Amino acid sequence: MALPSTAIGVVTDPTYGSLGGYTQSVYSQSLGFAPGSQIMIRNGQAGVPHTLNVVSTTSFPASPALSTTAAGGTTIGADFASGTVAGSTTVGPFTLSPGTYYLGCAFHYASSAMRTVLNVSAGATPGPQATPAPSATQPPCIYCY
Repeated sequence: MALPSTAIGVVTDPTYGSLGGYTQSVYSQSLGFAPGSQIMIRNGQAGVPHTLNVVSTTSFPASPALSTTAAGGTTIGADFASGTVAGSTTVGPFTLSPGTYYLGCAFHYASSAMRTVLNVSAGATPGPQATPAPSATQPPCIYCY
């Protein structure tokens, strides 16, 4: 996980709308795993804390109550919150319960639209990935062909 404004980018998923900040691969996407899978949660951004909170099982709420305190133990389900995951650290493993979970970061849900959807069902697969964000330090093209 990382801020969507970084190289991880933002994707418009045909089912869930704008998603950013969480990935199963490289760039932002919806997540998909089989029930009972175990995952680790990695904060890929140095110096910036994040969380992985289940904000709903039906849709993205406008103003959810998000916590920076861990809840739900080692199973990701309807009431799960990772707690604060410091920059460049990994937490887990966490076991996945069947369901559809709308996820958000307690620090960046409102300010940076850091959110995604986790589908946990037989045959679930991750959604399409975002196009990488252009580098802020990339020089402009002067002689382009």
